[in-house]
Amino acid sequence: MWEKFDPIAILTAAVPVLVAFVSGHFAWVAGKKKASTEAQAAINSGFQVLVANLQAERTELRKIVDKQEAALDRAAAKIEGLEDEVRSLTKHIDRLESALRTAGLDIPPTPNR
Repeated sequence: MWEKFDPIAILTAAVPVLVAFVSGHFAWVAGKKKASTEAQAAINSGFQVLVANLQAERTELRKIVDKQEAALDRAAAKIEGLEDEVRSLTKHIDRLESALRTAGLDIPPTPNR
């Protein structure tokens, strides 16, 4: 029975099948790597877009914070000026009350607020 099989014929038939299988395997592995590379590129691209959006948002938020800090500085300066004015007026009232006492006059009551 084995006498009818020619080893050369078997090899001639088997080699193309083996080559096709090996070529297919390498093509599959290469395709898998390519798909993986494409997926990684898509992830990287998405990440870069996200980073760019976050940087733009951070820039806008920084502008808002800078404006708020400037407004806070102006408000603090205004408060300081008003506190100085209140101290000055309080000293002036104290001097007026002292002058009224020296003159023997009654000091009017403090108005209710």
